[in-house]
Amino acid sequence: MNFYKNFEDNFRGSEKSVTERLRFYIPIINPLINLHNYPNVLDLGCGRGEWLALVKEHDFDGYGVDSNSEMIESCNLKRLKVYESNAIDYLQTLESNSFSVISSFHMIEHISFHDLVNLLKLCLRVLKPGGFLIMETPNPDNIRVATNNFYIDPTHLRPVPADLLKYLTTVAGFDKQIIIPMNEDKAILKKDRLTIVDILFGASPDYAVIAQKRGSDLLMSATEDFYTKSYGLTTHQLAEIYTNQIELEMQNFRKVNEKINRLTHLKIYRFLKYLYVKSGSFKNKFKLLS
Repeated sequence: MNFYKNFEDNFRGSEKSVTERLRFYIPIINPLINLHNYPNVLDLGCGRGEWLALVKEHDFDGYGVDSNSEMIESCNLKRLKVYESNAIDYLQTLESNSFSVISSFHMIEHISFHDLVNLLKLCLRVLKPGGFLIMETPNPDNIRVATNNFYIDPTHLRPVPADLLKYLTTVAGFDKQIIIPMNEDKAILKKDRLTIVDILFGASPDYAVIAQKRGSDLLMSATEDFYTKSYGLTTHQLAEIYTNQIELEMQNFRKVNEKINRLTHLKIYRFLKYLYVKSGSFKNKFKLLS
């Protein structure tokens, strides 16, 4: 058994679960179906082919590249169009302005910084005007990912911070960029009270940078909606929610404490009044309390 295919089967999740996560991207790229004459997708490091099968369902012509022979065999069994090659080598063979979408899911953490910079430049050349580059990778903002989960895969080199990847797409010449944290547990925000565990481990475990090559005004305006939305959970957001919850609890505690103090003083006052009345010296002594 090929190590890496077996590894993905065990640690990345089932093909069904991965496919469901990837559905997030379909509404983003869908406008290109009507705006490009030949809407197509190139998936770098296509793995088992979940994304290729999904875009095929949505009328994109999908092509995949992977250097792992067993991954290629798995895709061939599904009748997907795939090629066994290094991603950079394959991109260098393609014509300029030839693909609507270029994607890579959990691939860039396997390559050197030099290769990443080169890859981005090649992707810009190969994309059609208005085309999308989608790069998803583990999110080091999630403390568990950054300190443990990332290193479960022995072929990972180093985490790629989201701000760095976004900046590199700008340097490469892409017109628009957005960071999208993703795949977090949505139930966290429904909790009455967050815990320290939620802050440490609750941020989105993955993120994507989506970058767009400059195209016509019509094409750019047709694909701009998703840039204005907010996505995912960051450690900073969770920490702010937790801090606000603590401050609110402290305010409530102070209010309750003040109420208890007022009631205590009132009870003492009434008790002293009762003693003075019982002592028969109410008229003279109670004036001192009034």
